[in-house]
Amino acid sequence: MNIPKIFLLSFFSFLCVPLLASAKPIVDFTRDVRPLLSEYCFHCHGPDKSTREAKLRLDTEAGALKDLGGYSAIVAGKPAVSEVVLRLHSKDKDELMPPPKTGKVLSPEQKKIIETWITQGAGYEEHWSFKPIETPSLPSVRTSTHSIDRLLEEALSAQKLSLSPEADRTTLLRRVFFDLVGMPPTPSEATLFLDDSSPKAYEKLIDRLLSDERFGERMAVHWLDLVRFADTIG
Repeated sequence: MNIPKIFLLSFFSFLCVPLLASAKPIVDFTRDVRPLLSEYCFHCHGPDKSTREAKLRLDTEAGALKDLGGYSAIVAGKPAVSEVVLRLHSKDKDELMPPPKTGKVLSPEQKKIIETWITQGAGYEEHWSFKPIETPSLPSVRTSTHSIDRLLEEALSAQKLSLSPEADRTTLLRRVFFDLVGMPPTPSEATLFLDDSSPKAYEKLIDRLLSDERFGERMAVHWLDLVRFADTIG
């Protein structure tokens, strides 16, 4: 039987689409999608009733999948019929989302993330702060002393990268002081750490700085600046 070439090509394409889709990396809602929805959508379609428009919520799965009268903002697995995707690519300024008046425009890459997420099922995740705390299993290969470093090392090795060599004690001292209290150590504070040869010298240094009033001031600086209790970042 002589089958037209165009039919064969179409059939081949039909078979390849699922294979290509499955080859795409999994889009993580919390890491990849929620930040986009929060930045571009939640002001008009989020939890705040006073600014919500079109009775549409995209911050909840139920709101996103809700039947809006024959169509839905998101149809899991079907980006082509999801109103969100249609609005992202609309040529009509009255339908384009986000509205041009907001000055916000998603890049092609960001739009692709949302489309891929919908293709992969549009799964929502509860905010991390509401999830129970779980202790992750540590990598079996232990080349780093700290558990966090072991997790980082595993993630880096997947990217064919490795941890930088451990800094010398003076550099560590300077880094941690600037990070936690925002200023360099005094000579006496430096001596206290540098002369401590115990295995827990660094841990004791961290404990001292976390109990220091300057640490609280350092953590409050950004908040004070945000509410305009401070004129500058310093």
